[in-house]
Amino acid sequence: HLLLFLLAFWAAVEYFRGRGTSVQGSGGWLLISGAATATALLARVEAIVLPVILVVSLILFQVVPAWRQSWRRLALAAGCLALGFATLFAPYLAAVESLSPREAVARTLGRYRPEGPPAPASLATAASDDSAWLLSDGRPMSFAYKEPSISLRQRGWPAACGLLAEELPDAYGYWVGLFALVGLWRMRRTGVRRVDRFVQVFLLSYCLAGVHHASGEGYLSARHLLPVVAVTIGFAGFGLTETARWIATAVAVGRPKTSLRLGMAWAAASLAVVFCLAGQAHRLHAGRQPHRTAGEWLAGEADAAGAVLDTRGWTGLYSGRTTYGYEDAWQAFCDPRLAYVVVERWELEYASDRSRTLNVMLRRAAEPVASFATASFAGSHGDDSRGVVVYR
Repeated sequence: HLLLFLLAFWAAVEYFRGRGTSVQGSGGWLLISGAATATALLARVEAIVLPVILVVSLILFQVVPAWRQSWRRLALAAGCLALGFATLFAPYLAAVESLSPREAVARTLGRYRPEGPPAPASLATAASDDSAWLLSDGRPMSFAYKEPSISLRQRGWPAACGLLAEELPDAYGYWVGLFALVGLWRMRRTGVRRVDRFVQVFLLSYCLAGVHHASGEGYLSARHLLPVVAVTIGFAGFGLTETARWIATAVAVGRPKTSLRLGMAWAAASLAVVFCLAGQAHRLHAGRQPHRTAGEWLAGEADAAGAVLDTRGWTGLYSGRTTYGYEDAWQAFCDPRLAYVVVERWELEYASDRSRTLNVMLRRAAEPVASFATASFAGSHGDDSRGVVVYR
């Protein structure tokens, strides 16, 4: 995904650099950008941000007299972008039989959910008895995918901005991000070309899109921000050389020699590499080990055959069993094949409708048969509260 995204971004940059004509770049670059974006979109939805920002930039640049182009050329540029995108994405939509506008938009935004198999016969019976799906206070049961009481969406844009500020340095590896900031600051007065403004508009818009995603979906990860890292890696290189120049000037007597500046640059780069590698020395995603152990237990030691309802869905990667995600919990609880329910212990401790629903359903017809935990789960909930519990 990242390689194809960078190909699309490079083609857009070449267009705005003005190659092809004295006024504006060749539309062929946008044809390439659209095609590469469509291919990247098959892997991750973040790629859709690029063509949107590209079109917005084309329109905004019409305000600047020196960058203005005829509306005919503007329409041609947008057409090339759309043609490149449709050439590769339309066959995909046809192959997956998503040609209606609603399904096509859902596929593009990564929100498409296929219709599941016909519901079990018991589902109609259960659905007709409304009391079976009500909590003790008369409220309907909640099968929300995430715990709403701790979701970021409850705290709005300020919390989302804070999460962006937390995840972006992590995506850079901290030291590389520091050099990128230095480079951006040093180049703040040189970015006056059309292509520079496009890069700046992209970075600002992508970060705003990340904040919007965090406030709406309730989460944001460093992997979502990797396009920003890739686009600004050149700024990091420039920032590194500028940092080396400042250090060389500070320690040298008189004008620093070229060899000293190069030595400082290599020293700074080496330190950045060492600290970045040190940050990756710990075991990644160690907190997911209980899910893997539970999945392996379901595959090899669990004595009952049947499907699994897993609130996270991760045990399905190892169990080899039909696994429902919690967004399909209503259907799962009506499936006579359901044998096990996998939850994280903390999911049963809240006062939310989701947590109450889990407790009610498990008390009705299940009992814990196995639990798995690691020391990495120690925290505010207690040493074992974020462990995994398997109910039968």
